[in-house]
Amino acid sequence: MSETNLIVMVPNPAMGHLPSTVELAKLLVEQDQRISILLVILHSPIFSPSKAIEAHIESQSRENDLNRITFVTLPPFSTPDHTSPNFFSTIIETQKPLIMKAIKDRGIKPAAFVLDMLYLSMIDVASELDVPSYFYFTSGAKLLSLLKAPP
Repeated sequence: MSETNLIVMVPNPAMGHLPSTVELAKLLVEQDQRISILLVILHSPIFSPSKAIEAHIESQSRENDLNRITFVTLPPFSTPDHTSPNFFSTIIETQKPLIMKAIKDRGIKPAAFVLDMLYLSMIDVASELDVPSYFYFTSGAKLLSLLKAPP
């Protein structure tokens, strides 16, 4: 039996981010039987998955052809002061140990990390595990070109 390559994906649990990340995960597992995906969903007051997203995760989890795609929703936690200028980065920093635990609980070293464009600072988790990281840009090419070279 061949070795399984675990790809960890950390999408933003928003309607514009999570469904496209799930579709990317499906494409990856269809391409190679050795690939499995761990989708880690953050959970906080500003990142809490909506009812529609929770329903999407549940429906995708039930599909038989997704036996190599696992969804892990991190537990809710208390957030720092909403008025702090570092509010967003503080939330991301508090999630890093939880993501590391979710990965270690799988017992397989990841082959790669695919991070949402909003979670750039989570590259530290990939670096700590000594695996390559990639960023998944869920918006269109026009926005990407504007961000790369503003007018």
